[in-house]
Amino acid sequence: MAYGSDTLMAVLGILSEGQNSLQGVIVAVRRLQVAGWCPTGDTIAWAVKHGLDAGLLRNLEQVCELEITASGRRRFQSLLTVRVDGSGAQNGRIGSMLRLRFLHLLGPSERALVLADLAAFHDEAIVRLKSEIGELQHQRKLDQAWLRHEIDWHKWEANWIDSLTQSPCGGASPLRDLSLDQGAMA
Repeated sequence: MAYGSDTLMAVLGILSEGQNSLQGVIVAVRRLQVAGWCPTGDTIAWAVKHGLDAGLLRNLEQVCELEITASGRRRFQSLLTVRVDGSGAQNGRIGSMLRLRFLHLLGPSERALVLADLAAFHDEAIVRLKSEIGELQHQRKLDQAWLRHEIDWHKWEANWIDSLTQSPCGGASPLRDLSLDQGAMA
């Protein structure tokens, strides 16, 4: 994802959920607190300006009221469904967590694809981090401990994502219980 895409995804997601006052969007995005990520008001304002300039958003007649356009909905869906880039650990973590946060805005088939992609992202990260530990055998113990911590986090996330798609004891998937289809984008 390009710089600012995470903030743009958050803005588009909040607008897709029905919030349309600029102040409400800024507050809601800052409250996401995804993976230690908390964009500043200026960063959020930049994403809003970019969205307006690109035709993804439009001003409503009321002052400081926004609306997502059809083009903005398509862009949001593409941001949600694009493959998570694991090359930058923090960007991949933020992107994956935002996808989970707004998963309810997708239809069932898109949700399944996003969950499969996120599971692959975590599996690939585990393999990469294990390789890095092997390369750091003669490095500081703290470096190795941090990598093991990251592996544990990716394992936990992968298991949690798997639990969203599996039905324990033959019961319904947690995704079904969340009534996620109600907010799915057309």
